[in-house]
Amino acid sequence: MHSGTEPEDIITEEIVKRSSALLRIRQNEIKILNKWVGLRPGRVSGVRIEAEYIDVGTTRILIVHNYGHGGCGKRG
Repeated sequence: MHSGTEPEDIITEEIVKRSSALLRIRQNEIKILNKWVGLRPGRVSGVRIEAEYIDVGTTRILIVHNYGHGGCGKRG
């Protein structure tokens, strides 16, 4: 598991590999403008697991909020 605050080349390469496959483009077509690391904050109020429906045009979409299980930056 990555826990540092500096970007790692191996992780960047994996992100490019997965993104290019998802977008169906060649890896050399991806231009990296910048790299940074973001730490996932914790939630003071604990875990949030909640279902919500939203309307997008004529389509109803189920959104499931599922976060706050821990990570870096936990407060309290």
